[in-house]
Amino acid sequence: GSSGLLSDYSAIEWAGEDVGEGFPATGRDARHVKTHLDNYKLLDFSPLLNTASYVNVVAEREEEEVALSGLKVNIADQTIYPGSFKLHNDALNMLGDLWHLPKSASFDEYGCHAG
Repeated sequence: GSSGLLSDYSAIEWAGEDVGEGFPATGRDARHVKTHLDNYKLLDFSPLLNTASYVNVVAEREEEEVALSGLKVNIADQTIYPGSFKLHNDALNMLGDLWHLPKSASFDEYGCHAG
């Protein structure tokens, strides 16, 4: 069984390389990258131990599903993907409304806050 920490292979793979300095010189196996990122959470910021603030770091299943679906939304070209661009603008407007953002001079022209 795995303890959840980096495997020996992955530890050797990253030995001597400061991964905080930017992109690694070579690619990494996806499984090892995920383990490496999971270790940040495991060793430092477990959502269940969040006592330093009142920020909610636990999400409902539906919130996580919606967030993941956003990774597949293409907003690169609003003329080809008008629905995804509308989603982008609607999200900006909801955030602007939440924070009582005043409408800019261009709001009526574009239908959304700058972002």
